[in-house]
Amino acid sequence: MNFNIAELEARDVDPDALPILLDTDGNVAEGTGYNVAIVNDGVIKTPGDKSALQGISRTTMFEIAQQLGIPSSEEAIQPYDVYSADDVFLLTSLTFVTPVTLVDRRTIGDGKPGPVAAKLLAAFSELVGVDIIDQMETRLL
Repeated sequence: MNFNIAELEARDVDPDALPILLDTDGNVAEGTGYNVAIVNDGVIKTPGDKSALQGISRTTMFEIAQQLGIPSSEEAIQPYDVYSADDVFLLTSLTFVTPVTLVDRRTIGDGKPGPVAAKLLAAFSELVGVDIIDQMETRLL
């Protein structure tokens, strides 16, 4: 029920919005079918498994980040950390990494998908043998 309410509340603000849920301490937890990650100073941060699903894409992200030499950690993330992040992305089985450029009507970074998300997506595309970015762009046409 919480996921349904979150979807409805997010769409009241913006019909294209996806919700990011908080835990009982006010920390970022997860989305309604995706994990949330932020990047600050080149370090990927994602909520720990206390209140977020240990998603397959999240686990894969940690593995690929390690292979690419990108530091990553699990830690408490406050909404302000998301607003002030250099890069924000969602981790899903459908697209692996989905860049986020706007949260609560606040522009993230320079308003464009960040370089860390792009590196992860390129590495994942190579791993699975499918150009995910090309597929996304083709579906949007």
